[in-house]
Amino acid sequence: MKLILDSGSNLRKLAGREDYAIVPLSIRTEDKEFVDDDNLNIMNMVEELEKTKSRSGSACPGISEFEKALDGCKEAIIVTLASKLSGCYNAAVAAAEMYMEEHEGSTVYVLDSKAIGPSEKLIAEKFFECKESGMDIEATYDCLKEYAGKLKIG
Repeated sequence: MKLILDSGSNLRKLAGREDYAIVPLSIRTEDKEFVDDDNLNIMNMVEELEKTKSRSGSACPGISEFEKALDGCKEAIIVTLASKLSGCYNAAVAAAEMYMEEHEGSTVYVLDSKAIGPSEKLIAEKFFECKESGMDIEATYDCLKEYAGKLKIG
């Protein structure tokens, strides 16, 4: 069972773990795109954002990025930024549906965290607790959904 998060989770590396993936968001100016991954030079991005005169914005990962993160999975849970803040949830749902159609017998759940970074990190920690306790994917998803509903950050 694999956990997939968007980079809004603020997680980069989880020590000793290989059963997860981070799908990056991006920040765009008129002529530059900064991908929120391990290669992001934050100072360079901030400098560029400060000097840009035009509109800048962010973009959620595309369906194909979620599909790449799912590659080889039999079971996965995708946790996204709040659907009211980002299109991540919709892209993840579309990717999950396409992946399950193309990979018979696979199971992919998508959880709208209804929150941002800190909550996604807590949900990730709960995922690994559930997995390590031997829960199957359905029980893990149900546990995460209930847990996410109780989180109040801020």
